[in-house]
Amino acid sequence: MPPPSASGTRLTTPPPLVPARTESEEVTKARSNHVQRKIEGRKAEAKVDAALDHQFAAGRLYACLSSRPGQSGRADGYILEGQELAFYIRKLKK
Repeated sequence: MPPPSASGTRLTTPPPLVPARTESEEVTKARSNHVQRKIEGRKAEAKVDAALDHQFAAGRLYACLSSRPGQSGRADGYILEGQELAFYIRKLKK
């Protein structure tokens, strides 16, 4: 049994960590016919912008931080795409 802490309560050990699912497990899990048709339909419509594809090939993405000042230890943001990405690429080339 663990020793008591300064406040008199007993310290407990944290629960064991559950291993995260790998991407291959997500792809190979059993799905219903409806879900399979829905995924295939989305794959047909899914298009990645050429500029974004170029960034993925280079191994880096342009993003914008949108967190408010004073948010210590947290950085919220989004990946630039479309007209906003084109604007910043033009500005960086100058």
